[in-house]
Amino acid sequence: MTRDDEILFDAFEEKLHQLIGRHDALKAENLELRARLDTVSADLTKAREDYAALEQSYLNLKTSRVLEGIDMEDVSDTRDRIARLVREVDHCIALLNA
Repeated sequence: MTRDDEILFDAFEEKLHQLIGRHDALKAENLELRARLDTVSADLTKAREDYAALEQSYLNLKTSRVLEGIDMEDVSDTRDRIARLVREVDHCIALLNA
């Protein structure tokens, strides 16, 4: 091997080591980002569940207030909600009997 070949080979070897180092760094960053994505996805799922529970609680509170006579303007809305709840209960009973 000539001196020029050795210089080229050393330069190639150095660049290869740099490339391997960058690959390892990107691989570690990718693992970290995937872990963060899993955490954020879990947080989002929990937030959606909390939102659904709060929305249901709000609807239940609104229904109970109308039934108490506090808000007489929403009587037809409450009737619709109660009818929807009854249909949902009937559907659940039908699923349990199937």
